[in-house]
Amino acid sequence: GKLDYLIIDMPPGISDTILDVVRFIKNIHFLLVTTLSKVAYDMVRKQVTLFKELN
Repeated sequence: GKLDYLIIDMPPGISDTILDVVRFIKNIHFLLVTTLSKVAYDMVRKQVTLFKELN
């Protein structure tokens, strides 16, 4: 049936898995959750930039 929400626990970083999900699911919206570390924050910023370009 039709889904209202689909929650996918993804690995950190930008991987082929994430790119496949973005290509497969149309009109996708993201909720990115991270820790307070600078490394994690920088990775999320890169992901946001990529998702904006792909979607």
